[in-house]
Amino acid sequence: MSLEQDFHNFIEAQEPEAKQRGIEKVMAARATMERTPIPKRPFPWKKLVAITAPSLTALGVGAILLVNLFPTAPIEEPPRYCASGDYVASLTAQTLQEYAAETNQDILTFDWYTTSDYDAHYKYALSSGEVVCFTESRITFDGDPVTFSVTKSNTTIEDLSNFENLQNSTTVDGYSISYATQNRTSYASFVYGKYRYYLQAESSTENYVLELAEILLPDSE
Repeated sequence: MSLEQDFHNFIEAQEPEAKQRGIEKVMAARATMERTPIPKRPFPWKKLVAITAPSLTALGVGAILLVNLFPTAPIEEPPRYCASGDYVASLTAQTLQEYAAETNQDILTFDWYTTSDYDAHYKYALSSGEVVCFTESRITFDGDPVTFSVTKSNTTIEDLSNFENLQNSTTVDGYSISYATQNRTSYASFVYGKYRYYLQAESSTENYVLELAEILLPDSE
């Protein structure tokens, strides 16, 4: 027999007055229990923070170490071809040296502005205003025409299509140079840093552009 049934039989066996008093006591006790709130135990946030903080710190330090040990490689710009209709070539009084200094670009330049009979400077710009090529033409004191152009290493423009199939290659000061000669005109192209350089010259000196490339390139370390 259950405890609840034993309690019920005990109440039934009492005298009416005692029975009534027993019922009233039980109801009063139940009402007191219902009015008394059960205290809630606060969640131990401080303890949780104390436990998890070292783990979070370790994760943060680990992430920093991963970034330092395995730095993100610089994103390379995709190859870009600019047809002649994509840009406009315009004569400018600005030299390549001045342009490089103004735009804070590390471009190799000749210091030939006082040693030539003629100089002309051209900018090739897209409709957005972006300069995709800078060209300098000069005539030396010996009467040799020389053209020097610079683009970003990922950019090719139609006006420099003569440099697409240079059949020969050599090394100048540790740098790889592609070159070719057609009649008296020689061509050379190479990449240094973020830029591609183009040299074209007409001269009685064979492969004169390689001499120009050697003047232009810094000494290899």
